[in-house]
Amino acid sequence: MKRKRSTKKKALDTRYKLIGALLRDGQIHSFDQIFAYVPITIVASDLHIKAHTLHNFLADGARIKVKHVLAISVLCGLTEEELISLVGNFRERIKAEKRVKREEMDKVIERLKGGRIR
Repeated sequence: MKRKRSTKKKALDTRYKLIGALLRDGQIHSFDQIFAYVPITIVASDLHIKAHTLHNFLADGARIKVKHVLAISVLCGLTEEELISLVGNFRERIKAEKRVKREEMDKVIERLKGGRIR
């Protein structure tokens, strides 16, 4: 006779509770700041995804699934609107950083072009 596996529900990391308090206190403004308090590996494990997926999102603002955002909001005890706002702030900051890098690169290219012509 086969035995059923006992699935013990693991307790959530206590650091998740801290996120809601920090957000309401104004110390967290962006999605990526969550991972300064709760490691990516812990969040990824609780979402049943690879940590690499979250790393990719944080590195270049790649797409993250809405179901994962909603799951993170539940883990942190935030409303969906609060976490979606954090993701929006994160995406806007990533876009601004990319724009600044592009502008800086354009300036370097212009200086190099100007040096060759002379």
